[in-house]
Amino acid sequence: MPTREQVWASADHVQTTGERVTQKRVLDHLRAAEIGCTERTIDAHLIAWKATRSYNPRLAVLDLPGPLSTRLAGFMEGLWDAAMAEANARLEERRAYLEREREAAGQLLNETQIRAEETARENEALRARQVVKDTTTAALRAEVVALRKEVAHLRRSEFWDHVIREIAEILPEKDWMSIEEIVRRLPPSLAKEALVLDKALTPGRVNRQMFLRDHHSRFFEKKKKEALYRKRPGWTSITSPTGKRRNASASAEATAGVDNA
Repeated sequence: MPTREQVWASADHVQTTGERVTQKRVLDHLRAAEIGCTERTIDAHLIAWKATRSYNPRLAVLDLPGPLSTRLAGFMEGLWDAAMAEANARLEERRAYLEREREAAGQLLNETQIRAEETARENEALRARQVVKDTTTAALRAEVVALRKEVAHLRRSEFWDHVIREIAEILPEKDWMSIEEIVRRLPPSLAKEALVLDKALTPGRVNRQMFLRDHHSRFFEKKKKEALYRKRPGWTSITSPTGKRRNASASAEATAGVDNA
């Protein structure tokens, strides 16, 4: 690899020959002196040499007659002016092109910003609609749950009303019947339906429902302090029985009977 001094010495030599100091000529001179080098190994030193020497190669002007020297100077001045005019025109054209390119880029940026703002507004509207949708869905689900509970309650109420009517049909008017016997005589279909809708038809549950659904003794009578029942005299499946309703003391006795059952 050549040193800085070797590259500078070769460049000085080439300059003294009157030839332009080029990379190739400096390489040829170094290699002629058997100094190994490449373009990359001399570039930095050659650039430093040209900067230090303020090297600016120009055509060598030989001694010419006055008229020729004047014409040459005028030609060179005109050539320089033409070159500068061409350079300025190209520079202006390049500047105009860059200005148009900048304006186009600004337009694209504005369009992108507008699209981004529109997208943001659309996303915000979608989020708002989603919130409304979620709220509506939650309300509908709650309503469905409430309706299901209400339907289940109505079905259970209807079922127990059916059970009470069945009990009123099987109860005798004169003899007392135990709650266990009542449950045994109920149709098997009611026992299956009870398991589907609510719970099993146990004597305790039937006794409680009889009290809750006929606490005015419209359908049947209950024996004091015992879970024994009989049909109220005069009751039919169409008309209600005649007679006074159970008084407050009878209700208290029925409540005690339910608790004992």
